[in-house]
Amino acid sequence: MAKETQDGIAVIGGLPTDFESVTLPADTIAAIRSIYVENGGRFVVLGNLSHYPRADFYDSEDHLAQPCQYKHSIAIAGLLSQVLRRPLRPASSDVRRVAATCPP
Repeated sequence: MAKETQDGIAVIGGLPTDFESVTLPADTIAAIRSIYVENGGRFVVLGNLSHYPRADFYDSEDHLAQPCQYKHSIAIAGLLSQVLRRPLRPASSDVRRVAATCPP
């Protein structure tokens, strides 16, 4: 990762999706963050720590159902837009419509 950042590549990490019942200790998040930051990368975290209700997944904590994946991706895009200081290109109306069907 250090080589990539030296070459001008933006390396940005985040937390994987998981069930909202999973507790991720703050020191674990800090350890993950440090791997990125100490190697010149960046680390972003959604307010919900990428944790969602089980109903948002279709077979495991690694696979959000399509509407919920779209919703998650839109949220991540917002963070990346801020971190990279680049304007966010809005999701298409089709993507927004599907994302809106993810349970609140």
